[in-house]
Amino acid sequence: MQRNVFGSVVTALVSVSIMVTAMRTSAAPLIAVGPNIQVSNDGDAAHVEVMAAANPVNPLNILGTSITFLKPGSDIMTKTYASIDGGYTWTDAVTPQIFARGSADPQVAFGPNGTAYYVSLVNVTLKNVPHDQMMLYRSSDGGRSWSIPFNFGYRTKLGSFDHEQVVIDQSASRNRGRIYIGILYGPYPDYNVGVVHSADGGRSFQGPVLAASGHKKIGINDANPLVLSDGALILPYQDFEFETKKAKKSTYSTIWTVESDDGGRTFSSSRRAERQYTGSYEAMMARSRAGRFDEQTFADFADDPSTGPRRDRIYMVWSDRRSGNTKAWFAYSDTRGRSWSASKFVDPDTPRWASQYQPEVVVNRDGVVGIAWLDTRDSYRQDRYREYFTASLDGGRTFLRSTPVSSMASFPQGPGNARLIPLENDRATPLLGLRFMSAFTRYPAGGDYMGITTDLNGAFHPMWADSRTGTFQLFTAKVQVLPKLPSVSRKIPADITKKVAVTFGTISFNEAEKVYTIPVQIRNISKQTLYGPVALTVEKTIDPYDIQYDRVDPKNSFSILNATNGKQAVGAVFDYSRALGTLSVLEPGALSEAIVWRVHMGPTTQPYFGVRVRGYVTQ
Repeated sequence: MQRNVFGSVVTALVSVSIMVTAMRTSAAPLIAVGPNIQVSNDGDAAHVEVMAAANPVNPLNILGTSITFLKPGSDIMTKTYASIDGGYTWTDAVTPQIFARGSADPQVAFGPNGTAYYVSLVNVTLKNVPHDQMMLYRSSDGGRSWSIPFNFGYRTKLGSFDHEQVVIDQSASRNRGRIYIGILYGPYPDYNVGVVHSADGGRSFQGPVLAASGHKKIGINDANPLVLSDGALILPYQDFEFETKKAKKSTYSTIWTVESDDGGRTFSSSRRAERQYTGSYEAMMARSRAGRFDEQTFADFADDPSTGPRRDRIYMVWSDRRSGNTKAWFAYSDTRGRSWSASKFVDPDTPRWASQYQPEVVVNRDGVVGIAWLDTRDSYRQDRYREYFTASLDGGRTFLRSTPVSSMASFPQGPGNARLIPLENDRATPLLGLRFMSAFTRYPAGGDYMGITTDLNGAFHPMWADSRTGTFQLFTAKVQVLPKLPSVSRKIPADITKKVAVTFGTISFNEAEKVYTIPVQIRNISKQTLYGPVALTVEKTIDPYDIQYDRVDPKNSFSILNATNGKQAVGAVFDYSRALGTLSVLEPGALSEAIVWRVHMGPTTQPYFGVRVRGYVTQ
């Protein structure tokens, strides 16, 4: 009977088999998306403003960071998340200074020798006035623990540093290993963009060196810097109107770059790159009042690190409203930012009514350009989004058909994102002002930026703020651009129960409905690759130890609500095939995506599930 149950699941997957067969016969390259993995398992609180980095000497070491709403009280704080198994499991860390004071604007990066760096703006109070102090931490264990920080302090003439952006020289130049941090500084209304740099691994810094100024007439802010193969530093930035009257009339921001050929000591004059069209101020405010979350963010940049013909080509992506709704745009430069190609849509097949925002770009070791963004095309009501990805193998001339990375849609106005936290009390008027914010009201787009990185083997690792549960959490997935679907020798069905282990995400309980939601993942603990279709069947619902010690409670009842085959107890089947990603494979040590089991029971029930797992192996 159990064999027949498994057979019914296989039958239900005919459409998947047809899709895989089509992939086999296609000569086009394939974007293969791995299981969605939740990076942040540290509480039902929002995680926004995401950054990711990959260790250049260890392909299994991935590092992420975000702002979190986890700090008790009225502050937000940043945390880091480290993986040493290629992105399947994660260890979180928060430093004492950040936990005590709160922080924002997190950044992570790796040096060429594998040392990890973490930079954040930490809240401090000096002479009863709040400031942000930039602090840099170092890690020799891939980001699982952090050193005592280097504190950049506070200088009245410079004001607080803001919006720091980090890059580390990976080139073979004499400045290899130099740390550059782009910053915004200057007491209002003086907007300056500059760089601090370190030649000794972050133990000391020089600067800031002024790279560009708004001269108190216009606002500017830095974007992510780049280092080319000869050690040249490229620092992008954008301008904007900060005076209220001018801001209300402005419809665009201009994107610029400057260059340093001497390790950040001096910079070239500014070079115009593009305009980011924002639309009218009235339209922007109307969108905000309507609860729109597809906000425009800073342009993002990447350079080609390969040894191929497009080495040092600079790529730029940005969100733009020149065509109506927000779309992702793309351009490139072969002249270090002095001139740029014609701008074009990243994905012209997106429906006109849909929005694309938060575009991020990175280039892998082979020169393949990867672009990820958040997209509303799967929600005609425009109240949900998913992470999407595309790639170019020819330097941006053409792009592969875009592919959804996130397996479920996100709802940013969910209850977790709507949860209020108090801000500082405002004493600027005779009244005592009590201010509040939520993750959605402050970060409707999930922050100023999302993350994407590429590992030593060329795989891409996007990291995004995912609110499929109604709360922004960090998610990631391994994305590979393959020339074709990998061939697999003859597969045979097998009982793989002893080859896997089960792990769990955060379990929640709906008291009104008496329903538990239990995220369940399957890990391959064998040395053999396992293949889908994979199904998990519940064969027992009474704990053998309770039988042995005569402790069976007749009131200990429960029912499974969402089994694939509709059964609620013994015989319930959960299909894990789609939880294995595009390739329907579970490599040794790999983890599936979580399938959420919904179980109806009371809070005194202790459920037991004796399960068998069946899948496929090769002969």
